[in-house]
Amino acid sequence: MTFACLTGCDLTAAALLVPGVGQPLRGRVVDSRTRLPVGNATVIAGLGQTVSDASGVFHLFGNFTSDEVSVSRAGYVSFTQGDIPISQAEDIEIAIEPMFAPQSALPVKFLQLSGPVQGLPTLDSPALVSLGGTTTAVSNAAFSLEYKATSPGQILSSVLAWGTLSGPYIDGVTAPQPFHFLNFAYQVGSWRLGDTIPASAQSQALQIASQVPISPVRISYSNLGGFRNVQTDVLLDFGVLGVIPVARALASNQSLPVPAINGLKYVIEGEATDAAGKASSLVSITTNDPSRIAFSLLQVPRIVTPTPGATSVGQRPTFRWTPLSQEVIYEVVLREVGEVKPKWVARTRYPEVTFPAFAQNDINGGALRPDRQYTWSLRALEILEQNEVPSPGFTPPRIQSLPRLPVRPYRVRKREVEVREMGFSL
Repeated sequence: MTFACLTGCDLTAAALLVPGVGQPLRGRVVDSRTRLPVGNATVIAGLGQTVSDASGVFHLFGNFTSDEVSVSRAGYVSFTQGDIPISQAEDIEIAIEPMFAPQSALPVKFLQLSGPVQGLPTLDSPALVSLGGTTTAVSNAAFSLEYKATSPGQILSSVLAWGTLSGPYIDGVTAPQPFHFLNFAYQVGSWRLGDTIPASAQSQALQIASQVPISPVRISYSNLGGFRNVQTDVLLDFGVLGVIPVARALASNQSLPVPAINGLKYVIEGEATDAAGKASSLVSITTNDPSRIAFSLLQVPRIVTPTPGATSVGQRPTFRWTPLSQEVIYEVVLREVGEVKPKWVARTRYPEVTFPAFAQNDINGGALRPDRQYTWSLRALEILEQNEVPSPGFTPPRIQSLPRLPVRPYRVRKREVEVREMGFSL
C-alpha cells in the first residue's frame, strides 16, 4: 500500500489512516563550534533517513524503532544521540564536531599584564600569580603574564594568588609529586582585553594584603578495588575567574593542608588507574565544606562486545557492556587507527549502542571500511547534587578585606570511568 500527500495534506491525519507510519521528527543540524547550520547531512532515526537542507533543518516521518538519531556528513565526526523524545515530535538540535579546523578562526584577544608584587614575605619557593587559570612565577618581586582568550567579551575578571609551594613546580602548571601551598593570598581585579599585545605591557601593582590560614582536608577512598595508582588534587574554584591547585596527594587516606577561605568553593578531584593504564576512574566533589571527603569510585564496566582484538564484527557492530547504574550516561568514541579525530561518537543511557547503517557509497561518509583498523573507548559519567549540612565545627576563617559571600551548604559529586583503546576489525 502506498500513500501520497498532496498540497495541504495533514501528516498527523496520515498517521491515523496508515498503520505503522509513526510520529514526525523535526530538527536542525549545526556546527558545534560556530553554531552555524550544516546542510546536506544524512540523518537516520530507526527506519527513517533524510538529508538536512541548507538551513540545517530536517524532517522525518516514519515508524521509528528506537530513540536514537544518527547524523553523518563529510568533514564532520559522525554522531549518535540516544534518548531522543521522538514520540513527542519535538524539535531537536544536534551539534556535530568538524573534522578539520575552520578556515576563519575566532579572533584571539590578548592581555599582557606585568608589574611589582607588594607585601610578599620571604619565600623558600617561587610565589605564583594565576590569571584565569594561567599561572606564572614571581621573580625578584615582579611578574609578567600573558593571557589569551577567544571569547567575545571585553572585560576579564581574574584571580591572582600566591603561595609558598612545597615540592617542585614544573612548567608553572603541574607537579609530578605531592605538593601544597604553605601560605596563600589573593585579590580580584578586572582588566580589558586588547586585540593585540601593546608595545608596552600593561602594568598592575599587586598589593597582597590578605593571608589565609591553612586548614586540613582528609581524603579517603572506599573502593579502590583493582586500581593501583591514585592521585588526588585539591583546587580552589573561583567560578568564571578560574581555579587554582593548592594540594596534591598520591595515596588514599591522607590529610592535606589547604587554604581555608570562607565563601569559596573547593574542587577535590581523584583519579585511579589500573596497572595497564587502559582504564581509569575519576571522581570529583565541588563543595564549600571540604573538611572531610570520602570518595567512591565508579567501577570499570565489563566489555561484552566487541571484545578487544575482535574480528569479523561486520559493518554495523553493536557495542555492549555491563550497566553500572540508572543515572549513568555512556559515551562511545570510535577511532580509525592513524586518524586524530574520532570516526563516530555516540551517547546513550542504555548499556549498548549500534553503529548506524551509513552506506558505503554515502557521499556524506561515515561508513566503516574492511581494510582499516579501529579502536573504541567507553566512558561513563554520573553527576549527583547533594544538599548537605556542613560538618560540625567547620567554621572557615573570614577574610577581613573581602565581604562574606552568601553561599549555602551544598555538594556536587561527579564520577566517571573510562576504558580506552579497545581494537577490532571488520
